[in-house]
Amino acid sequence: MNVKKSSIHSNNQALEDIKTSIAACLRAMSAKINLTVIYGVQPALISSSSAYLPLPTKQLNSDALAHLRGEADSIALRLKHHNKEIHARYVPKRQIERKIFEAMEQARSDAIGALRMVGVAHNLSIKLNNNFKSKDGLDRAKKKALSLVDVMYLMAWESITGELPPKCVQELIDIWRPWVYNKVGNNLKKLILNIENQNVFAQLVCQIITDLDLEPDICKEKTIDEYPTTTSSEYCNRSSKSYDITNIQAQTADSNIIKYIEITSHPTGYDEIKKEENIKLLPAASYSASYSKLNKAHIAKHKKHYSIYTTAYDQVVQAKNLSTTEELTNLRVRLDQQVNHLQRFIGKLANRLQRYLMAQQSCSWEVDLDNGILDTSRLSRVIASPLYPQSYKNEKKTSFRDTVIILLIDNSGSMRGRPITISAITADILTRTLERCYVKVEILGFTTIDWNGGSARKRWIASGSPQQPGRLNDLRHIIYKSANLPWRLSRKSLGLMLREDILKENIDGEALIWAYNRIISRPEERRILIVISDGTPVDDSTSSVNPPNYLEEHLRKIIKYIESSSFVELVAIGIGYDVTQYYRCATTIVDAEQLGDAIMKHLILLFNQNNKAYRLMDSMRKK
Repeated sequence: MNVKKSSIHSNNQALEDIKTSIAACLRAMSAKINLTVIYGVQPALISSSSAYLPLPTKQLNSDALAHLRGEADSIALRLKHHNKEIHARYVPKRQIERKIFEAMEQARSDAIGALRMVGVAHNLSIKLNNNFKSKDGLDRAKKKALSLVDVMYLMAWESITGELPPKCVQELIDIWRPWVYNKVGNNLKKLILNIENQNVFAQLVCQIITDLDLEPDICKEKTIDEYPTTTSSEYCNRSSKSYDITNIQAQTADSNIIKYIEITSHPTGYDEIKKEENIKLLPAASYSASYSKLNKAHIAKHKKHYSIYTTAYDQVVQAKNLSTTEELTNLRVRLDQQVNHLQRFIGKLANRLQRYLMAQQSCSWEVDLDNGILDTSRLSRVIASPLYPQSYKNEKKTSFRDTVIILLIDNSGSMRGRPITISAITADILTRTLERCYVKVEILGFTTIDWNGGSARKRWIASGSPQQPGRLNDLRHIIYKSANLPWRLSRKSLGLMLREDILKENIDGEALIWAYNRIISRPEERRILIVISDGTPVDDSTSSVNPPNYLEEHLRKIIKYIESSSFVELVAIGIGYDVTQYYRCATTIVDAEQLGDAIMKHLILLFNQNNKAYRLMDSMRKK
């Protein structure tokens, strides 16, 4: 009996400790030390002087704990980054418009935290997934319901953070996506540029709401065929399934998102969505207008030189979603066998790089100062001469800045065999090395979905084969490892590079734009983009119906633009091909096995603060 009481007391104490720590974290993040945090049966809410959180259960697993932290983080970010006066100035009067406005404002404050703090991003992701997770008890119609308010939150979140919506609502978002992007696609892409400025962000959201043109009929139940753009049906013809959008009562629907505005705005419940294991797609329209983060004048100048026939079939996909768990495990075993073979050679280079970086990050001291911290090595002097002034020291601030590195790896058919294997091994070892030095690494790959143009070419032929259609293939951009994900959670995904049917054709220019847009949205102070390729852009479908060197000229223009930017340091390594004719900072290697050495040397050169190129780039960045 006593043992049982002791166990109950221990569990209760653990819950109290969790509640106390979450409340303390909420106050610290929101910078409101006097905020009252109350736990109860109500959902997460904010009042004028209190924050209300759901009461944690006694069977609190890691997922439930992350969800609770996500609720607290979202409240804290709202309190920290939301100005009520600015909000009141722009909030629309009409109910549905007001809910969309508030949803996108919540997406803004959530995204600020997610981009700055990895832990917050994880908690918010768990919360978002749980909010939309389907339940088996719901009927088929309810599982397919999704309010326009939720759609706009998720699309704003995706546009700002680059994170895809929860898998359980992915198909529904894909149904909405063409209609939304047809109306407000360009303005959605501008959101990330203004997340720190609530005033400008609110004006942009008001414009988005106006452009949505929410007529009463959009609030009625519709099937996919009834939507106002032809793109919608074309976009969804890729699936053999047919979906009805039911229960979309936008005027009265309660959102899963808007819970932190005021204490009276309770959500009445969640619409639940059927979970589907489908490939994750980023907005197709993001390709045709993905240049929006690049200089608009630059794009306008070169628009006539490069066009895209259709983006309806383009993919940005997580590597883990292109294969089964079992196959990824087997591919990782194959990669590990290769890693063991080359570990000794590349490992030495990696250790050298690690020692170099750690030495730059180690602190040093200024001594013999008039004030600061008492220098213990001078204690004898202090005792002998108490009035001697120069007995203090201060720590020198290291000049090593927060850094993120993106490896953009050519996944074309010509990389098959040793080149792609060595690339995967080098990326694997380099990631582990740099993570130990607190440098974040993202690994991306680029290829096409199919040979010979795929669905895009079929559509072009069906429409009468117009002259000079522009890029005529279906892009597949693969995320092997995101910068916020540690190596241990993405190690299996790297094995996918060894699957030969992934490797097809390469359209380098648009891949470079994609990687550039991802890296400039990162919060780190220093951004390095490393391209690994074995030749020029190759896509027979595009080259056969456009002027000569069409893809090559586009690549040159994009490289020129990025190299003239002070935001990103661009490096290229060519495997058996001279890439110095394209890139200013480049190396060509004859054998793939030289790749590890080439990357390590480039990174040491980049991190060498005494080198002239580094000082020039640093001065440009500060300006």
